[in-house]
Amino acid sequence: MNRHLGLFLITVVTTTVVGADHYSKFHSAFTPGLVLPWWRLAVGGLFFSVPFLGFLTAHEFGHYGMARWHGLRPSLPYYLPAPLPLTGSLGAVIIFRGHFPNRRVLFDFAAGGPIAGFVVALAASAIGLHWSPVVRVQGLEGTLLADPLLFGWLGNLVIGPVRDGYTVSLHPTALAGWLGLLFTMMNLVPISQLDGGHIAYAALRHHSRWVTVAALVGVTWAVIGMGAYTWTLWLVLLLVMMRLIGWQHPPALDDELPLDAGRLVLLALVIAILVLCYMPVPFPDMPAPWS
Repeated sequence: MNRHLGLFLITVVTTTVVGADHYSKFHSAFTPGLVLPWWRLAVGGLFFSVPFLGFLTAHEFGHYGMARWHGLRPSLPYYLPAPLPLTGSLGAVIIFRGHFPNRRVLFDFAAGGPIAGFVVALAASAIGLHWSPVVRVQGLEGTLLADPLLFGWLGNLVIGPVRDGYTVSLHPTALAGWLGLLFTMMNLVPISQLDGGHIAYAALRHHSRWVTVAALVGVTWAVIGMGAYTWTLWLVLLLVMMRLIGWQHPPALDDELPLDAGRLVLLALVIAILVLCYMPVPFPDMPAPWS
């Protein structure tokens, strides 16, 4: 079996299993002790896995499509199944070996993924919030999630204002959309080989190293100063990646060709997406791992 297809099918299973758990907990919040039959759990798991995998697929094929448009030959996406209780996956990656011909191609490649994934995350968030009930906070068990600008606006538009003492119990589809926004924000942080690092270099060339320094300081402050302990492992992995690859972005073959007016408009759109998805402390109730 093709390894890309094999990894995708395994990821379908792992994300659907996790989605079934989310679906069960979603219903148990209203009916304690409720035990759903296996077939309802299997179908319910798809409410999470389909939009979440849809987001990952849109993101990676946004990169892939832009690369092929410019005549490059990246790999197909490698989906990364993992026994993680929140997602069932570490995401997906594509591999490209070689140099980008110029900064415009680099920008198109880097921006294509977040823009495409954002569209799917936006749709999943809106649909999922429509299915999410407003419930009393008292006696409700669950994980508190951050509320990025876009999610707050969508909630007001789809659900309306929520009274004091009440909260929104997220449907698994809404959770998939929220995770899509979180992953989009993480990818757009302007560091090293993240999408945001590619975009910063395409726009600013060697000056982007100062943006990288500022971003690293920001992530470190989020962990230490704001209690965003979720980012601890991610920050360590970023530092390891930068140690292995280098903290400065490698140049394109033609490093002099600047972004044109149309791409500068798309740059503004990407920055707006980052702002709309921004959540420095995604899980406010998470204790410090060393406590």
